[in-house]
Amino acid sequence: MSAKSLPEFRGWYRRPKLSNLQIRKLKKLLHVAYGHREHKRRALFMHEAEGLNLSDHQIEPSLSYTPLSRFVGEVMEENHYNRETVVALLAELGVEGERPMETFLYGGCWHGDDPERVDRLFETPVDFAIFSDITGSDRVEESKKIFYNEIVNPASRLFKMGKLDDLGSFYNKEISRVKLRLKRGYRRLMEWRDSLAGGREKFINIDESDILDHILTFVDRKNPNFIKNHGEWMARLGREEREKILDMVKEDTVDFINILAKVKKRGTRVIVVEGNWDNTKTLKLVAEGVGNNERIADYFDTKGYLKRHGFEFYDKLGGIETKTAYHILVPFFFLREMDRILKSNEGGDRLKRMRLESSRAKKEGKTMVIYAHGVPYPKMHNLSESHLVLSEDNRVVSENLRELMVFFKPDEVIYPHYHDPRLDEYKRQVPADYHLLANVGKAGAPLIHTGNGSSFAKASEDKSSVTVLDYIPFREVAIKKISDRFNLPARVI
Repeated sequence: MSAKSLPEFRGWYRRPKLSNLQIRKLKKLLHVAYGHREHKRRALFMHEAEGLNLSDHQIEPSLSYTPLSRFVGEVMEENHYNRETVVALLAELGVEGERPMETFLYGGCWHGDDPERVDRLFETPVDFAIFSDITGSDRVEESKKIFYNEIVNPASRLFKMGKLDDLGSFYNKEISRVKLRLKRGYRRLMEWRDSLAGGREKFINIDESDILDHILTFVDRKNPNFIKNHGEWMARLGREEREKILDMVKEDTVDFINILAKVKKRGTRVIVVEGNWDNTKTLKLVAEGVGNNERIADYFDTKGYLKRHGFEFYDKLGGIETKTAYHILVPFFFLREMDRILKSNEGGDRLKRMRLESSRAKKEGKTMVIYAHGVPYPKMHNLSESHLVLSEDNRVVSENLRELMVFFKPDEVIYPHYHDPRLDEYKRQVPADYHLLANVGKAGAPLIHTGNGSSFAKASEDKSSVTVLDYIPFREVAIKKISDRFNLPARVI
């Protein structure tokens, strides 16, 4: 922000001044609306957190710290009223914030064009659109889902239990079902591979021991997690299959970038934060192959293509300040290599500078948001699974993202990276508009809030430590609006 515009900006944040008459009228209106009965105050303030092993927890409203919100919070605290009523009554009294509203759209992983879902990018006019992991293809996503959901997860579970010595039937019915799922998943993955070569290899019959030998190449026997990823598996395919994968990725990614160009023409500022597929490392690995595979010279460069067509692309930690918010943009490979990057003078200086900028912006009443390509609390995405499966990359990314949350203490963290919806402890799908509430810097899993109403919980007495976390599933988008009168968490639409 330029020095010239700063005084004007601060002018938007004048605290509303009420006359004594207005204050008396406000208190009278509030008293008439809700009275001072203890049971009514308790009903307004306290909400039971449903499900997810939170039946013993109660949560209270918390407010973002804009000057008007602070005033509303003081009225709430002094008179025991809920926020919506106070804001509505302030409007009746002619006291409204002078801060303009900004609308932000956040994308989950998109991985290429999807004609059936792209309309949601145009449903709501937005000032800013932020995406990550736009590189990919529908066909490749199909194989990725099989690889992780039907092979990696069940095989890792069996390996940890010591039951992956063979794929035959077992006296335990649950283990037998997992083994059957694993064999079917492996067959589906091989059929997908053969479809790239026109079905010539015709994977029909294969001995169970051969399937097991292949699967075990993806297991680290010292640390029973899968260390190989989907990109490495594709890199082991033949040249013809890899060429088709690279062609599909290029075609579908360019189609989606063309859609983003239309969003940009509407006056929206479009920003892409590098995901693990947006970096050339992934496609380079597929192109060069692993082992004795023949190298392919040409592969799509998402970063170069975006920059040539005038898009903003962040492959380093970056900050964007607008009229109402300060966004900290965190690429995947920054999180993976954070320790090394921060040891360099450039990386360490950048981080310190961004903390000063974001802290100053927050003091001016702006909302601080981290948009990161990584998952801070992987366990919260499947509470029914006792055996958490994490690659080494995802473990490091999660730990480093939590460190950044402690360092910046943002109001909100918005993140894609995973694709599937979250599941509770009974394997029920958690609605996309439910939010995690993290007590930043303190141990323990975050709480889950239903997202009903405009007040959000505090997980401790230290309000500044509470961060709302919003997960955006695959090819979903969330909208966040910020003004002086309200600042709700991003909501998946």
